[in-house]
Amino acid sequence: MKTLKTSLSLYVLLAAVGLVLGLAVAITHLMEGGATSQGVIAVGVLLALAFGGLFGLWWWGGHERWLGWMMGGAFLLRLVLGLGLSLALPEWGYDTPQQNRGYLYYDAFKRDQQAWEVAISSAPVISALGGRYVSDQYGGMLALSALVYRYLSPDQHRPWLILILTAWAGAAGMPFLAHVLNRAPFKGARCVAIAILAFYPEAVFLGASQMRDPFLIALGAVILWALWEREPATLKARLRWGGIAFALMLLFSWLAASVWLFVVLSGGLFYYLSQIKIERRWQWVGISIAVLGLLGLVAFGGWLQRVAAWDAYLTQRGSGWVQKLLGELPSSLELPFIVTYGLFQPVLPAAVFDPSLPIWNAISTLRALGWYAILPVLFYAPWALRHPRERSWRLMLLWLIGVAWGWMILASLRAGGDLWDNPRYRTMLLPVLALLVAWAYHLAREARDPWLWRWFAVEGVGLAFFTEWYVSRTYRILPRLPFWIMIGGIVVGAGLILMGGWLWDRHQASRGVFRSNGAGACMGESGKDVEAVASPKRVQK
Repeated sequence: MKTLKTSLSLYVLLAAVGLVLGLAVAITHLMEGGATSQGVIAVGVLLALAFGGLFGLWWWGGHERWLGWMMGGAFLLRLVLGLGLSLALPEWGYDTPQQNRGYLYYDAFKRDQQAWEVAISSAPVISALGGRYVSDQYGGMLALSALVYRYLSPDQHRPWLILILTAWAGAAGMPFLAHVLNRAPFKGARCVAIAILAFYPEAVFLGASQMRDPFLIALGAVILWALWEREPATLKARLRWGGIAFALMLLFSWLAASVWLFVVLSGGLFYYLSQIKIERRWQWVGISIAVLGLLGLVAFGGWLQRVAAWDAYLTQRGSGWVQKLLGELPSSLELPFIVTYGLFQPVLPAAVFDPSLPIWNAISTLRALGWYAILPVLFYAPWALRHPRERSWRLMLLWLIGVAWGWMILASLRAGGDLWDNPRYRTMLLPVLALLVAWAYHLAREARDPWLWRWFAVEGVGLAFFTEWYVSRTYRILPRLPFWIMIGGIVVGAGLILMGGWLWDRHQASRGVFRSNGAGACMGESGKDVEAVASPKRVQK
C-alpha cells in the first residue's frame, strides 16, 4: 500500500510538472519573440509558484472542492483574459502606444515600461521605492515587476510574466474570505461572496492587467480575516499575517493601507461595543463614529478637499454635457452632483450604446453589468438590518454597511465621474463589498423579503429612462427628454415603487400576513440556520 501511494504521488507530481511545462511552452510561443529557453524557464517558474501557492492556500482554507474550483477558475480566467487582451488590443483597439503594446490600462503600460528600464539598468531594484518614478507613487508594483524582469527575463521584455502574478493575486484572497464566512450570519452566503471576489468583472479586468489592485484586494482579504476571525488559538497567526499584509500594502499604496487601517480600528471599536453590556449603546456608536470621522478629517481632510476639487474640474472638462448640467446648478450643489454621478459609473446604457470600437464596448458593458448587478443589493442592505435578532450582529453589520457606503462615496468624491479610477477605487474594498452583498442577498432570499426586488425595480426604472436618453443622444432615433425631466421621472417612478411597497406591506400586516423563511442555503446550509439571522416578525391578528 505504501509503495502504491508513493507511485501515485510520483505520477501526480510528474503530471503537474508536465502541465506547467506545457503551459509555459504554449504561452511563450504566443509571446513576442517566440518560445525560447529563457522564456519557458521564466513562465514555468512563475506558473509553478502560482499553482503551488494557490494549492497551499486552498489546503489551508479547508480544501473544499467548490473553493478549489472557484480559485482555479478565477486564476485561469484572469490569465487567459489577460493574454487574450494583449493579443487583441493591438489588432482591434485604438491606435495608441498603450494599446498597440497590448495594455488595457495606461497606468499598467507606463509602470511596466519603467519597470523594464529599472531591470536592465545598473540601479538596484529597491530604487523603484524611491518615488522618482511618476508611474508608481509608492513603488511596490514597479519594484516587483523589475525584480521579475531582472532575474527571470533579462534578455527580453515579457509583460505577460506579470499577468501570471496579478492573476494569482486575484485568486489568493479567496480562502481568507472563506474563513470569515464560516461564522454566522454569513455561513449561507459563502459561495455568493467567493463568487463575487472571483468573478466580479472590474476585479477580473484588473487581475488581467499589470495593475497593483489585485494585490490590494488579496491583502485586504487577509486583513479582514485577521480582524474578523475570533478563534483564540489563531490569534498569534492572525496578528502575524495581518501585520505582514498591512506592511506589504504600504509598499503598494499608503492610501489603501490607511483605508484598511481605518477599517480595522473602526471594526475593533464596533466589536468592543457589541460585546459590552451598556445602556444606550447607540449613543456610544454615535460618539465612536464622530471620533473616527474627526480623526479621518484631520488626517485626510485637506488632501481630500484638494483632490476632490481637482477631479471635479477634470470631470467637467472631460464631459461637455456634465459641464452644461453643472452650469444649471447652484455652486453648492456641484460637488454633490459629481459624487452622485460617480456613484453610478460606469453607466450601463452609456456603455452599451457608446459608439466605440466593439472590443471597448464589450469591456465597458461587462464592467457596468457587474456594478449594476450588486448596486441594488447595496441599497437594500441597510433595510435588511431589521431582520437579525441579535443586537451584537446588528452592530457589526451596521459597521460593515457604514464602511462600504462610506468608501463608495469617498471613491466618488476622490475620482468624480471618472470612468476608470472611480470603479477601480471602489474595488479596493471588494472583500467588504462581497461580504455585505452576499449577506444581504442571501438574507433576502431566505426571508423572502420583497424589498430587494423593489430596489432592483427602482434600478430598472432608472436604466429604462437613461437608455432612452442615451439612445436619443447617440443615434437620434427617439425623441430626447430634457435631462432634468428624465431625473424627475426616475424620482417619481422610484418613489411610487418604494412607497407602494411600504403601503402594501402595511396592508398585509393589518391582515396578519407574514412570510416564512425559505430553505436551501448556499452549499448545503439548511434553512434552520437562517432562523437565527433572518426571522421576520409575525403579526398577531
